[in-house]
Amino acid sequence: MGKCCVSGAGAINVNYKNKTVEVEGVVYKEGDYLSLNGSTGQVYAGEIPTRAAELSGDFKALMDLCDKYTKLQVRTNADTPHDAQVARAFGAKGIGLTRTEHMFFEDQKIVAMREMILADNVEGGLQGHFGCNGRVSGKYPPARSATS
Repeated sequence: MGKCCVSGAGAINVNYKNKTVEVEGVVYKEGDYLSLNGSTGQVYAGEIPTRAAELSGDFKALMDLCDKYTKLQVRTNADTPHDAQVARAFGAKGIGLTRTEHMFFEDQKIVAMREMILADNVEGGLQGHFGCNGRVSGKYPPARSATS
């Protein structure tokens, strides 16, 4: 959420060395704002103020009427608690799909996950992370091999 892609932008010339982008003779440098309309693909020079979508007015009244008679319930895809809150605010009845690995992308969590995945042994993978200090907590049963 919050990211969009504009494809088919053949008029753009990117200069990686100078960190600039040229569009129809206008040069933008690193740090300049460009605003994108994710619905139309329109690109605007400068920062355009935005506001969060809201369920209000006639649209809210229509959706409330629909809720009164519907037999269909909508579930959402949500990878973060924020995604789930937004979806629920717009009427989703629950979560239909979540990719739990996305919970580890923020802050330093992704570093800890990579270290754990790439570790040579369990102790090394847990060292210094998750409050384990290299020891597996007694909360969970020990892992079993396929032959045990």
